[in-house]
Amino acid sequence: MLKRTIVKKLISFLMAVLFISTAILPDGVVYGLSKKAPDALEIVLSQGKAAIAANGVSIPCQKPFASANSFYIPMKTVSETIGADVETAGDGTITVTYRDIAAKIKVGAKDFTLNREKKLLPAPPLLSGTVVMVPLEFLKLSFGINTKYDAKTGKATIVLEEDGSLSDLSFLTGSITTSRAGNSYFGWDISLPKGTTVTSQSFNSKAILFENEHFGFDLEITAGNNDGKTLKQIYDQINEDPYALLDVEPMDSSLVLEAKPQYVELFYNDEYEDAVYERIYVKGSNYIDVIVTSYDEVDPAKLKADKTVKTMLDSFDTGYNGNIADTVDLSSVKNGLAKYNSYISSETTSKKYLSWEMNILPEWDLSESASANPFNTRFDGKKGEYVKVELDTAADKTDIETAGKNMSDSYVKNFNPQFFTLKSKGLKQEAGYTCYEMIFEVKYGSAVYDFNERLILENGILYDITYKAPAADFVKGLESFDKMFGSFKISAKDNDKMLVELQKNAFNLTKNNIGKEDTLTIYENKAYKWKLTLPGYWQKNSTSGQSLENFYDSKSGAVVVVEASALKEGEPVKADSERFVSMKLSDKVPEKPVKTITEQYKGKDVTIVQYRIDDQESETYADVNYYLFNEGGFRYCFMTTIPDLTSSEFNLNILKEIWDSFEITK
Repeated sequence: MLKRTIVKKLISFLMAVLFISTAILPDGVVYGLSKKAPDALEIVLSQGKAAIAANGVSIPCQKPFASANSFYIPMKTVSETIGADVETAGDGTITVTYRDIAAKIKVGAKDFTLNREKKLLPAPPLLSGTVVMVPLEFLKLSFGINTKYDAKTGKATIVLEEDGSLSDLSFLTGSITTSRAGNSYFGWDISLPKGTTVTSQSFNSKAILFENEHFGFDLEITAGNNDGKTLKQIYDQINEDPYALLDVEPMDSSLVLEAKPQYVELFYNDEYEDAVYERIYVKGSNYIDVIVTSYDEVDPAKLKADKTVKTMLDSFDTGYNGNIADTVDLSSVKNGLAKYNSYISSETTSKKYLSWEMNILPEWDLSESASANPFNTRFDGKKGEYVKVELDTAADKTDIETAGKNMSDSYVKNFNPQFFTLKSKGLKQEAGYTCYEMIFEVKYGSAVYDFNERLILENGILYDITYKAPAADFVKGLESFDKMFGSFKISAKDNDKMLVELQKNAFNLTKNNIGKEDTLTIYENKAYKWKLTLPGYWQKNSTSGQSLENFYDSKSGAVVVVEASALKEGEPVKADSERFVSMKLSDKVPEKPVKTITEQYKGKDVTIVQYRIDDQESETYADVNYYLFNEGGFRYCFMTTIPDLTSSEFNLNILKEIWDSFEITK
């Protein structure tokens, strides 16, 4: 049984729309940059000091020293602190493995091997007692780590950010008062007061968060597509409907056209009642949002009058292209792409394992639509466009062609041909891998989307990379997808550990299953006197014995709800829409049904009420059927629904069989 099919790529589960109170498999999307800084590891080494400071925690080590114009650091202590593995072979070769990179060095030799490629150190590794010391440059040459060394103070700093990338943040600290920080890709720069530090940065550097504890403020600078709006149109939209762009209604706003560059100015309090001063700029097809939040001030007017804040904001410019001596470029974009490293965190050990990496168009945003599953990653482009990477375990001893055919067969079996067309499938050589590629078309209401899905099988793990776009934009967008996919690289390290984490995840996803795989399983609610039979892979998302119980198929998005309501003598007659919670949970269900009929079923009169959901915003299109009847002192409501896309003959037959199995017990 496939644990993830295309359903999880194409639809928001209908039950998340219909049954908000039960929160069945929500698929929420979070955009933007959180103001909470991610975990980071800062390592500080000082010449002659027999300890390193890792996030302020002292770790004993051999004393660093300067020699031959290089600053020598204790190799093993530093390497293991950043999460690398160190092994020494019998011939004296030392292998340092970090992520998917292996560097092999020998004491006394400047030349070393990096993934079989010859490299040269500025000075050879040395022994200090019995401890191997390497030049600080070893980290940069081997692993792309940017470091900072101040010869006057004899201090070196390394910062390991949450996503595994390392960067030098020390330019914004200490005695430097005239430094400017900029982003050459999105074209802005700004002067920052002494003591300002970078606390968070998105992988593509679209969003960067600074903090200055001395002056008590956060500074967030975010770039994004302006959808063709001018600065005046943005200003008018804020005044007409502020909640369309902001989370709050501003206390004051103005359009400042005499400034260079021009901007929209906003003042308000955030959810924590902190004062906020915001400016919005337009540059080409992008907007640039500059937000100052003071955690020492409540009145936004006082924040505007603050000399330090005003000087900083007035220094903001939108003409930066890089290569300016006093400006540090924070852009992470290289050759028009930004590298994303995907890490898997172990639930038991809290260790991180590099899973894969890929270069992404900088304009694309990382989505958290699959945040409940750490093995799913999605990047959103223009409206209706995304690239998604999913990981799953592969069946034992399978090959990529068999795995691909099994998935394409599953699509044909589960998808309604009225809404799904498989255009092509087969093996393809791409990015150095043998892929199984499928191209298909999906209809959501009046919208038509094309998909290109590529499967890679490596070391028992199935990597599923999918590109989706509106049909009219698909061919052009596919060029960008090919460019991104060409950089896709699977880590060769920690494969066994990632397999274990995937297996744990698979267990968590199936622990609410009714039974075992395809085995038909009888489920009984004794309190309300009913039972039914479902395939074992169906899941239950309710407490046993309650008046309302719901079941769902994670492969098709089909939902079954059974609700019972006691009939009491003398009780006023209630409309079914008032009696049953399942008939009034969602505002997506229209007030009036499409049709209402009564027919004989198993010797009783059953009223069938059908509603139609056509919700373009959530791309939810489905029929919702209620079967209502009285028996044994109860009125029962049996509900079924399934998205149009997965309403294949196979899945509709399963829903019919579940309804046919429904019985009232004594």
